[in-house]
Amino acid sequence: MSYSLLSFFLALCAASKAADAASFLFSDCRTFASISLELLYCISFIFLTYHAIIFQKKGGDFIIGWLIKLNTTNEYFSLIVSLSGIFGFILSVWLLIKSNSINKTLKIISQKEDYNKNRNLFADRFSGFKDSILQDNDHSSRLFHSILEDVYRVEKEFHSIFSIHDKWTFLLIKHELKKDSRNIQKICTYLDYVTARLRIKED
Repeated sequence: MSYSLLSFFLALCAASKAADAASFLFSDCRTFASISLELLYCISFIFLTYHAIIFQKKGGDFIIGWLIKLNTTNEYFSLIVSLSGIFGFILSVWLLIKSNSINKTLKIISQKEDYNKNRNLFADRFSGFKDSILQDNDHSSRLFHSILEDVYRVEKEFHSIFSIHDKWTFLLIKHELKKDSRNIQKICTYLDYVTARLRIKED
């Protein structure tokens, strides 16, 4: 009984996440899987809990008597029922994993679209920050906190599309900007990298 409930719960989670994430990508597949799961759960529930049901046989109830005999005497029939329950559980887990994968893919696609729309804007801002440091000799805390704010914003909004090296550079520039005694040359070098990275369009 608990096995059937666990399978049913996993199926509900998978179906819910799949509907929210990518209903337009695999609606037909999900519909087929949902119908198959429902049928499997019905069969499994009926026969796995059959022993708890008490029948009062009446004269002429040939079909009920035949089912009782089949369920209690035929080992192959019981095996098929058990295997159908196991298959339903495996299908539930697979559907849950697949929906999570599609959800992540859609999130990356959405971030890439936003990135391509705003990348040049952020690149111009970081380039302007570097000009303020080198040309205007502005080493004020206000400027460095403005840089830090934009770094956090870019990293937060587009974190899924950045490589490990990109994220490492963000970590280094944040560490340098938070120091009381900042290395201006390092900060400008990091700003060069961030600006160049933001000029690259994502496919």
